[in-house]
Amino acid sequence: NGSLPDSSGKGRDGTAIYPPTYDSTNKPNNYIVEASHDFDGFNDRVNIGTGDFWDSIIGKTTSGGTERMTFSAWIRPRSLGESSVGRILDFGNTDMSFYIQSGTSSSKWDLRFFVNWNGDLVYWEAAVDANMDEWAHVAVTYDASAPTNNPVLYYNGVAQTITEGGTTPTGAWLGIDGSNCFIGAANAGLYTFDGQITDVAIWNSILTAGEIRAVYSAVVMPDKVGADIATLNPKNAMGRIGALQTAPVGT
Repeated sequence: NGSLPDSSGKGRDGTAIYPPTYDSTNKPNNYIVEASHDFDGFNDRVNIGTGDFWDSIIGKTTSGGTERMTFSAWIRPRSLGESSVGRILDFGNTDMSFYIQSGTSSSKWDLRFFVNWNGDLVYWEAAVDANMDEWAHVAVTYDASAPTNNPVLYYNGVAQTITEGGTTPTGAWLGIDGSNCFIGAANAGLYTFDGQITDVAIWNSILTAGEIRAVYSAVVMPDKVGADIATLNPKNAMGRIGALQTAPVGT
């Protein structure tokens, strides 16, 4: 029906502009989700709210945000997506993006996170060289309170070596502007994701390496469907779309 429910308990449901296809066949594990959503790489995308809204949660402290964040998702890319930079998450007018890009070949993908810092773009990438058509858990943590801070990019629960590019951050982070924020594309429908996405989560804090590992470790748990909010959201996610459960912290 165009609405993707938020399992964090915050009531921040996503609204599908062009609804991705509900897919009960492709999923990482029944313990994590009972289905995924298939994004067509053409115009499918899910609106998760305005930039002003998310700026007040993970953005500038002057807007009420924490300037600290964690993004997490399960993805199964079919290709690199539009312009070979298919978006997993995108905030504002591409003020902050988490996406895939080309690996050692067009059939492989790497992971990249970029931020608009003081009017200039800076990015960090992890050369995971992952295969298409395989499920992977990806995450990034970032503290935007100082220009010298680097994000941590995770692939299947493990922190990766990163390479920095673009302009070296200076001055102050500008936060997120008022444009809408999306799963599966950037604002205005650009850079669409081609493949399956599920269990997209946003925190306004920095999850530890052990906590990221615990979220990923749900893939090896026995199939188990059904959970209450307390089980779904042990770390107080600010929004979580597509999740059933996570592994207990420490597994």
